Amino acid sequence: MAKSADVIGNVKIGKDSSIWYNAVVRGDEGPITIGENTNIQDCSIVHGDTETIIGNNVTVGHRSIVHGCKISDNVLIGMVQ
Repeated sequence: MAKSADVIGNVKIGKDSSIWYNAVVRGDEGPITIGENTNIQDCSIVHGDTETIIGNNVTVGHRSIVHGCKISDNVLIGMVQ
C-alpha cells in the first residue's frame, strides 16, 4: 500500500494486492473486500453504503470510482484521463 493511500473502516485486502498513490478505499459505511492479485491504481476511490466486492486479478485504473458494486474476477476498469 502506498504511503499516500487511505484505507478506512471494514476493508479486507487479498494476497498480493496493492493500493496505489492517493487512492481512497472507504469501508466506513459498507464493507469492502478486495481479492487477490488486484490493484487499485492512483487516485481511485472505492466506497459504498452497501457491500462492495472486487474479485481476483482486477485492475481498477487510475482515477476510477467504484461505488457499492460487485466486480467479477479478471476485470479491467478503464482509466479516466
